Amino acid sequence: MKIKAYTTLGIEELASRQENTLERFSSAEHEAMVSQNTGENASSKEDLIRSYLIDNYTKFGALGWFIHTVHENQCKNIVSFGAGFGVLEYLLSMSLPDDAVVIATDFDGVMVDAAAKYLSPIQARRFDFFQDDVKSLCDEIGAPIDLAVFWGSSCVMDDDELIRLLTSLYKAGVRVVMDFDAASMTAWNMIKREAQLWKVRLVRQVRRIPLVNLIAPPSGPLGPVWPSHPGKFHGWHRTPDHLIKQYDAAGWRLAGRRVIPPYNMAGIFKSSRS
Repeated sequence: MKIKAYTTLGIEELASRQENTLERFSSAEHEAMVSQNTGENASSKEDLIRSYLIDNYTKFGALGWFIHTVHENQCKNIVSFGAGFGVLEYLLSMSLPDDAVVIATDFDGVMVDAAAKYLSPIQARRFDFFQDDVKSLCDEIGAPIDLAVFWGSSCVMDDDELIRLLTSLYKAGVRVVMDFDAASMTAWNMIKREAQLWKVRLVRQVRRIPLVNLIAPPSGPLGPVWPSHPGKFHGWHRTPDHLIKQYDAAGWRLAGRRVIPPYNMAGIFKSSRS
């Protein structure tokens, strides 16, 4: 089971520029939103790491399991998708031998540039799920990939898109994939989420009546209670079982599964060849 996922991140700015909120974030839209982020204005490695950890310290539990899995499976060449500023990848690299290769990828050029500038020895590269391909990435790296990890990024792809990418990773010889999915939901929570979205759609229709906006303007105290916009389409909420089925369709078998906040579904998948 899956439903559409929406985010309110940057929605006011996008609405003011009359951007399309029905389509997923483009790299240009995302770069515009983070252009004022501390990451772009960081003056040192320490500054970048400090600003990241203030907002993302809850990911340390997931990082611990990630590092454990990398060592348990003797992985040396790691590619991360949706790495953002690459801080988690940098912390991972500190636990690996000098000849290990850690590639942090993201579609946001602002984040990639900051990671490339400050977080050596990791390598930072732009990678867009919808424009780039895994084979080109592997050719650019010049070494086989042992492990690929998604940090809350696989949810932006629809099922066909996700299966296509997972199949490419399988064909490229990747041995292990880890998926930390913050958008995963139980079926019951999806039903509740859909009920909230129906409320938003109803409010949007009601707000077309001028008298309603006079009595309860969006900027008034009832504005947050009567939201009229669901947010920006961001990807998909999937039940854990639905996500596992997509991996199975691409040749990956579930080898481990946990709930590690802020990720509702954290999974280890191994190639069916191994």
